Amino acid sequence: MLAKIVSVFLLLVSSAFAQNSKFDSRYQAAEKTFDAYNGKTGSQESGASTPTFSSPRTSSDNVQIPFSILVLPAQNAQNLSELEIVNKNPYSRTLMESLNTFFSKKNYELKLLDQQKELENFILTQNAISGKEEDLAYLASLYVGADIYVKFTGNLSSKKINVQLNAYESTTGQLIGSTSSEQIIPNAKENQKYIQIAATDAARQLDTKLQDYCQAQKKSTQYKVMMNLVGDFDEDFIEDIHEQITMDIPGLFQKVIFNVMTEKTVDMTVYANPAEYSDSQAIYNAIRAKLKSVVGVKKTNITKKLIFMDLK
Repeated sequence: MLAKIVSVFLLLVSSAFAQNSKFDSRYQAAEKTFDAYNGKTGSQESGASTPTFSSPRTSSDNVQIPFSILVLPAQNAQNLSELEIVNKNPYSRTLMESLNTFFSKKNYELKLLDQQKELENFILTQNAISGKEEDLAYLASLYVGADIYVKFTGNLSSKKINVQLNAYESTTGQLIGSTSSEQIIPNAKENQKYIQIAATDAARQLDTKLQDYCQAQKKSTQYKVMMNLVGDFDEDFIEDIHEQITMDIPGLFQKVIFNVMTEKTVDMTVYANPAEYSDSQAIYNAIRAKLKSVVGVKKTNITKKLIFMDLK
């Protein structure tokens, strides 16, 4: 079942990315059309409560850090049949292409899902550690190393198109911002054009909120760290390792949140000053240096936002 779910996600996302190059001209036409309508069409609606970032807003063209983004349909493992419908729906594909092209032109790095088996294994491992079935988009964004993931929905009727976007921080799954755009469609033959306009409108609104997040990340960057105890340890030794982790690791960084801690696993979120720790490898090196006198530490997987390590 999991393999089928992941397969559908990969097929949908890879298909949309494959068509991005030939979509540029259509996007540019849609953007020009949107500019002509600017101030007369499109609306913004708030979704769930959105955290406020105090850093000043700026155009994404001026952001120096290459923030990465993953765009996915707003579905989960329980809605597989709906995912299959989206995959076959040309309007949903148009919507996704519009979003990917917009974010690419705004200098975000687009992320792509392309390793099905590895993603399956990661999802199974994460679900086992957390003890629950996590959101597939959240896990996928962690796996590919995206800073942000955007979930989209599009509702098309005979007279209008409504596009809704929700953006999340990949490490914690925290909502960054929600936007929507509704466009009246004067002629059914122009469905594609107005889907592009609605997607561009919603993405422009969302981009402003994403820049607040990107500016805040210059002061504190989040990483998800997952530790797996490998081997047979007695209870006292396990307690010693847990004590070492909880007492020594928080002092290395701005903040550490322990999400899950079991006998064999530790799941934490690290908030680090990017001026001190430039990337996930630097985070791993600092943790390893602190723990290696007590237990063997070996990295098993590192992406931009995720660090997997074995303690043995």
